[in-house]
Amino acid sequence: MIGGIAKYFRFSFQAILWEISWANLLMLSATIPKYDEEGNPDTPVKDIEGSELAAFLGM
Repeated sequence: MIGGIAKYFRFSFQAILWEISWANLLMLSATIPKYDEEGNPDTPVKDIEGSELAAFLGM
C-alpha cells in the first residue's frame, strides 16, 4: 500500500512514514481510481440514506 501511494502521489517514503497521518493516507488512497481486469472503471458505490442504514442495522 505504501509503495502504491508513493508512486501515485509522488510522495517520498520519508513523507509517508513521518509527515502524513495514517488517516490522511487512507483518505488519499480512497481517491485513487479502481479498475477491473479488463481495464474498465469499477462502478462507484452509491450513497445510502439514513433510513437505509437504519434498516440495514435493524433499527
